[in-house]
Amino acid sequence: TGAWKDRPLPVDGIDNFLNRGLVYQNPLVYWFNHYHEPNYSDRQYEIHDNALVVGGGLASLDVVKILMIETVQRVLKQRGHEVSMFTLDRSIHKVLDDLGYTLDSLGLKGCVLCYRRGAADMPLSPLPAETAEQKEKSRAVSQKILDNFQNKYLFRFEPFLVPVDKIVDGDRLGGLVFQKTKLENGKVIAIPNTETEFNSPLTISSIGSLPDPIPGIPSVGSVFKIVDSKTCQIEGYDNVYALGNAVTGRGNIAESQKHGKKVSLEVMEAQLDWLEDDLKQLLRDQEAIIDENVNQIIKKINIEKPMPDQVIKSILDRTKKLQEKAGYDGHYANWVKKHLPLRLEDMLEK
Repeated sequence: TGAWKDRPLPVDGIDNFLNRGLVYQNPLVYWFNHYHEPNYSDRQYEIHDNALVVGGGLASLDVVKILMIETVQRVLKQRGHEVSMFTLDRSIHKVLDDLGYTLDSLGLKGCVLCYRRGAADMPLSPLPAETAEQKEKSRAVSQKILDNFQNKYLFRFEPFLVPVDKIVDGDRLGGLVFQKTKLENGKVIAIPNTETEFNSPLTISSIGSLPDPIPGIPSVGSVFKIVDSKTCQIEGYDNVYALGNAVTGRGNIAESQKHGKKVSLEVMEAQLDWLEDDLKQLLRDQEAIIDENVNQIIKKINIEKPMPDQVIKSILDRTKKLQEKAGYDGHYANWVKKHLPLRLEDMLEK
């Protein structure tokens, strides 16, 4: 099932301001991927400069990139520069440098990403982190990934902060109150009397996703409850297993795919060994069925009498009608260009 539902931001009463200064990452990313489409009719979002992002994983980097692309693109357009999203995606820093601008000269502050740990602790690295040496390499990679992102997209980063309260501006969320943190034995500890306010017209929560609860499936905390970490067998079931971030609680897609493959092999190893003879017999039976099917197909194909002309004409006429309905005129390259998604038109021209 995956984990697609946003993890609630842990601040009392914060969801009372949903879509009134507070936005969660999943609907925001969906909007960004679709709002340019002519038939898009879902919720619209207004992107503000100096937006506040609470996060720390790869998804939060996608969010800050979206915010920076939207704000910079809008201001550049106001100054007569039509710059595509794809160009800005490659490097906002390079675009501004080529045009002779800085964020400050454009009147922009850029968004800020707040994380409860340090940059090296961000779950960004794809490297394994089991041994002490691997952990250090993984931390160095995470730090480098964040540095590269900041250099390209020019957002601000504030480490060792955890949200503890909200700032209310009329009927809207006006920002968050944070407390400084420290790490003790790998755990995040909030430091008393270190509150600091971050005022912002837009706060995006990007602290991960949760699996949607399923009636009858037990859970512990925010993930499904399992009895075996290797096969990830769901507690109470002999033949139900969970994969990826529905078990790990980590939102990295590549990591979830890797976990899914590993668990699948473990399940096959644990459950299918005793079926080896039956499996061989099953394969032999399938081969026999396939052979028979192939023979039947060959018999039907190798008919002495060709297909009647009227049947061929009927097929061609129906094909032509379907092509006309799709606006296809027989020139595939032209049809692709005409029906290209809006955001890809600029790339095709280049």
